[in-house]
Amino acid sequence: MALTRKFLKALGIEDDKVDEIITAHSDTVNALKEERDNYKADADKLKDVQSQLDTANAALNDAKDDRFKAKYEKEHQDFEDFKAGIEAKKAQEAKESAVKAYFKEKGISDKGMTLAMRYIGAEVDALELDEGKIKDTKSLDDAIAGDLASLVVTTGTKGADTATPPEGGSGEPSTPVSIPAIF
Repeated sequence: MALTRKFLKALGIEDDKVDEIITAHSDTVNALKEERDNYKADADKLKDVQSQLDTANAALNDAKDDRFKAKYEKEHQDFEDFKAGIEAKKAQEAKESAVKAYFKEKGISDKGMTLAMRYIGAEVDALELDEGKIKDTKSLDDAIAGDLASLVVTTGTKGADTATPPEGGSGEPSTPVSIPAIF
């Protein structure tokens, strides 16, 4: 039921009071309409704000993913570098061990080993191994035959000189002793 002049006159309200009531009622209705329009405009803005919020959240999630992805890739690269360093160190140690074994086999003494290894130096990196053995030993053989020849120690036993047999206790050659046969 609407508040109209006809309704108010039917209630027995005087005309000047009806005009005041209608004016007051119109002011209230107009204020409510204005408030409704403001809320409607805010609701329309809320759709845009929600859209912006969703876009910002998606960008934030992408940034987090990118940040973690970059951190993961950096850590992964650091690990791979570390692993490659360990493998290179193992390969270097294996080559040095093989060169030392080869030098030992060729007669270089333990005392001369340090000098021989220092002399060979960076050539160790160029050597290739095959099942723990050096593939091409030509450069090492050349070094042993040349500059490292003084480090090679030869050991052996020498028998007695047979040109002059050992003398007996008196300084005279020993005479054979006959042993009687007992049968």
